[in-house]
Amino acid sequence: MRDSEIMFEVIEVTLRGVGYAVFSITFLFGIWLLYMINRKLNILDYYRTVKKKPYLYLVSDIILQSIFTGILISIVLVFIGVPLYYNEMLLFIMPISLMLSMYRVRFICITYSLALLSIFALIFNGQQVFGLITPNVELHIPSVLIMVGLIHFIEGLFVFFDGDKRAIPIISKKEDKIIMGHIIHKMWILPLSIIVLQVGATASAGIQMPTWWPIIEYTGYGENVFFSLLPLIGFMSYSTIVYGETPKERSKFSGLLLMSFGIVTILIGRFAVDNILIEIIGVLFMLLLHELIHLMERNRENNKKPIYEQPSKGVRIMQVLEGGYAEHLGMKKGSIIEKVDDVVVENIFHYVKLIGNRKEKSRVTIINMLGETKEYEIHDGKHLEHMGIRVVPDKPLFLYPYDKFSYIGLFDFIKKID
Repeated sequence: MRDSEIMFEVIEVTLRGVGYAVFSITFLFGIWLLYMINRKLNILDYYRTVKKKPYLYLVSDIILQSIFTGILISIVLVFIGVPLYYNEMLLFIMPISLMLSMYRVRFICITYSLALLSIFALIFNGQQVFGLITPNVELHIPSVLIMVGLIHFIEGLFVFFDGDKRAIPIISKKEDKIIMGHIIHKMWILPLSIIVLQVGATASAGIQMPTWWPIIEYTGYGENVFFSLLPLIGFMSYSTIVYGETPKERSKFSGLLLMSFGIVTILIGRFAVDNILIEIIGVLFMLLLHELIHLMERNRENNKKPIYEQPSKGVRIMQVLEGGYAEHLGMKKGSIIEKVDDVVVENIFHYVKLIGNRKEKSRVTIINMLGETKEYEIHDGKHLEHMGIRVVPDKPLFLYPYDKFSYIGLFDFIKKID
């Protein structure tokens, strides 16, 4: 059988393994978590004036993305040959992720659970300690590193190109000033079909792989080994809160960081084969660099002034409605309405009074996000009163605690909504 025919057969078996993962109770539980999280986020999405898509639609979209991503990751891992050692500890990936996420929701990411299992694999190998036999935790750490690197490279692509979509506008207060920010939360539940290496005789003939496969060489087990596919469920997650830049700018920055993290992790995994020192470095890198990305985002946020701060004079545009007159004029989100007919706008109440005294022809002066002043002529009084914008309120009905999102756990999402 030719190599191409063999690989097509392998892909077919891999897809079948992903199918088993999709129809597992663990995947269904993950869907329930996605539903509860998006239900809570839908409540937080209080200030969006455009028509919101039902969160059931959003969950369906996430599930499709998750299945596609799981298929892609599984095929790539199988094609290049990145197997883990078969070990019952692999079954603890999801429980570990869930336990960690109760403290911080971002810890639900599969990176943290795999990093902890890798640390256990470095420490526990069945040795006797104080008369007790420790568990023999076997993981092929280079393969774990490559798998984590691939997952985060793909996550980085998602965040880079799609991270700003569905960003949730929120109103907070910092240093006694009203500011607008955005919550960016992305989560996927990945149905994976991963290769595991086992020792012993196979129950069937199986598939005879090409001579160049696997790319990573394995030593220490002799000839009596075979590879099988194991359905596995894991979460891929990204969450942040941004005030000092636009959601698009933050998504580009974080996406590049995640892709870089993924590439470096893959390279470390490749060179960690049969090198315990690089394995240790790789495990620490996998665990700590993910947190470093989070710290870099927070430091970047702390060093920036909120861009959607309520001005001392005028009102700031919070949203420009699609199809409205303001969009037709070219007004942009974040701009400040400084004057109406050469009268300086004092605050939102003064602004409402000015547009209420509408004329057949009015002039609105805007300061955009670049600090440029622009004037727009409005030839119909009703367009002045109904421009199709929403401004940052002086006295918001719902005030989100500044930076709270970085500190909430999974339980905050699934508990009863007040």
